[in-house]
Amino acid sequence: MRIFAQIMNLTDHRNVVWVWRDTGDPDYTTVGGYSNEYMQDPSNYGPPRVILLGLGVRL
Repeated sequence: MRIFAQIMNLTDHRNVVWVWRDTGDPDYTTVGGYSNEYMQDPSNYGPPRVILLGLGVRL
């Protein structure tokens, strides 16, 4: 029997993967015409904490 755990982003840190070119910030730009909802796009950040637990049985 095998028990395993795979944990990604253990500390649940908000890892930035994309920023606005003018500010270097993932949630704000000085360029006009964008709504707050558009600027604060959750896809600008990496995935949150993911914990996978498993049990393997060899027959």
